[in-house]
Amino acid sequence: MSLVAPQTGQGLFVKQGSVVYDIKLFQSAIVPVIIRENLIVLHGFFVCDTTSAFFGHPSYKALSMKWSHLAMELETFRDSCATYSQIHDAGTKLVAAMYRCGVNLDEERGRMFKDRCNDRSRKTMISLDRVVGTIDAVHLHSERAYLYIQDCAGNSLDPECYGWRMVNGLLEPTPMRQEPAPPFLIEIKKCGCKTGCKNRLC
Repeated sequence: MSLVAPQTGQGLFVKQGSVVYDIKLFQSAIVPVIIRENLIVLHGFFVCDTTSAFFGHPSYKALSMKWSHLAMELETFRDSCATYSQIHDAGTKLVAAMYRCGVNLDEERGRMFKDRCNDRSRKTMISLDRVVGTIDAVHLHSERAYLYIQDCAGNSLDPECYGWRMVNGLLEPTPMRQEPAPPFLIEIKKCGCKTGCKNRLC
């Protein structure tokens, strides 16, 4: 409720059991101001189950980061007239900030994977969940986040134009159009197992 409740006007309270919470008090306690003003954007982009959170990045991380240098990018998601290009660019910069990497996400994805391959202390399989997504995946995620944020603002948009597709009468996320890695890398197979690949850690 603290996300969508207006910050001005009459008081707004919610009761849970015997406890009554003052929503506006919660809002005023959120600092810095840029996070308070963009709470719905940060929630929709990084935390909300509707758009999916980022694996390995807990929800509180988005609220503890400094976003002042990306104020224009945050504003893009609140802009009801934002273009696809603007949404994609803003989303790419937000993801790069979260992963502390450059905005060339495909290049950064390769670098992160290579760093993990070269980590001799690693004893488990290399998980792609831990590296930044492809630029294609981030663009689709940005569209879904924009749709959610606009919907919260009362601006109804067509889901099929923003990262969703209709399948058998139900909406599901639009699949990536780009491969997760170059074909030559996907085809590389290496196995050191002597008794089979049951645990798939090779």
